[in-house]
Amino acid sequence: MKFLNLDLALVNGSGHSAKDYDSKKDLIGNLGFKFDSLADKRLQLGFGGSFYKGSVRNDTKTYYTAIANGYTAHTSDDNEGKAIGRNYYGANFQIELDNSFGKSSFKTEYVAGDQPGVAGGADIKGPYASRSFTTQPATDLYQRKFNGYYLWFTQEIAKTGVTALLAYDVYDPNTKASGMTIGMPDNFTADGDVKFSTLGYGVAYQISNRLKLTVYNEHVTNEKTSLKNFSDDLKDNVFTTRLLYRW
Repeated sequence: MKFLNLDLALVNGSGHSAKDYDSKKDLIGNLGFKFDSLADKRLQLGFGGSFYKGSVRNDTKTYYTAIANGYTAHTSDDNEGKAIGRNYYGANFQIELDNSFGKSSFKTEYVAGDQPGVAGGADIKGPYASRSFTTQPATDLYQRKFNGYYLWFTQEIAKTGVTALLAYDVYDPNTKASGMTIGMPDNFTADGDVKFSTLGYGVAYQISNRLKLTVYNEHVTNEKTSLKNFSDDLKDNVFTTRLLYRW
């Protein structure tokens, strides 16, 4: 069936080009549907679902699981070497229309699940504390309930070679805690629990078949918390100018 695609992968779970640090293997799956011959081949439509089933090894005697507005600690000799579940599920949708004004494209994806990470702080900033690690984390693991999504829209401007770019994404590493509850005494929340959103906009200009110029701005916003590092919105917007030559 040309419209159906199934992907399955068995991976180490320690990231691209990284050494495996335990004997566990993770399973990734994606089921996608794509229809590219609609409306006299001017309309393409795709959608699907995905999952990730795996774990991260805990190297200490303590790990934490998220509860309302904080964490609860689990301490035992048996927790050293324990596999902490890393499980995601997701859904995606794409549509592209070739019209008289220029090709229009819209893509979106939603992902949620369980992500083991670390507390975050001086050495590991903000969202980097809640991610997959290429080396075994040496500190206590925090199993967070997370979700995130992105919206991505592009619009070609007639035959000028210019494409308008518009994007918005949200990542909430801990859906159990938010706002001023993050950083409150004795609830174990830290930098790795802060929610971020990003509004991106810009243009890309295809100067020739080999040369492309992109100008893009990202307006990054974090939630305000009781943490000293995140008591207000950080000045962390990103402006990018890129000239790409292909040979």
